[in-house]
Amino acid sequence: MSNCCTVESSSCDVTHQDYVNSFEDSLPKGLIWDFDSERTYPKFWVSVAYPFWLLNKYICDVVRELNPCTTEDLLKRQAILWGYPVECIGYPENSDRLCQWLRLVNSECAGTSVQFFEEVVAFAGLTGVRYLEVGHDGAQAGCAQAGCGQANSDGCQCGILIEAPAALFVKRQQQAGPCCGQAGKPICTDSIPLIDCLVGRFVPADLKIIYRKI
Repeated sequence: MSNCCTVESSSCDVTHQDYVNSFEDSLPKGLIWDFDSERTYPKFWVSVAYPFWLLNKYICDVVRELNPCTTEDLLKRQAILWGYPVECIGYPENSDRLCQWLRLVNSECAGTSVQFFEEVVAFAGLTGVRYLEVGHDGAQAGCAQAGCGQANSDGCQCGILIEAPAALFVKRQQQAGPCCGQAGKPICTDSIPLIDCLVGRFVPADLKIIYRKI
């Protein structure tokens, strides 16, 4: 699946006339079977060729729909089946876009890693963002050696520092109500909604996310 091959088969490229020609080649030779004449037998085989072609077309259409890289009618269903981040970026525009996603999630870097998350965010269309593995205090050291999401011998937990242009951030309330930042009022933070959504899908819950504007 990582190569995401499309359905390429000569059996799916046949026409009604191809079946007519096949029947003509398979039948005995002689005046009674002459397809250029107006006799009954040739007319019969010409008419039979049509449902054979329709059946072939139907089978090929079904095979194409089963392949996520060529699907059209079942595109949304295939997207959900293959874990496409629909809730974050919507459904894929076409099967080529879904095919790109399949290459990503079947790549060697797929999994719980900063590199994979970076590629997922880039796939979603967000650029100008940098990522670093950091310790629980935001320092670029310590936990990164133990692997993100795993505690090291000091009990330190890893996180991901996400640096992005200020224009990408919006203010998000952590509690309901107006007047962010005032005493006794809701606490508000700046974050990037698209990344927040993808974090919920592809980052373990115990992995801390730290934002920094650049």
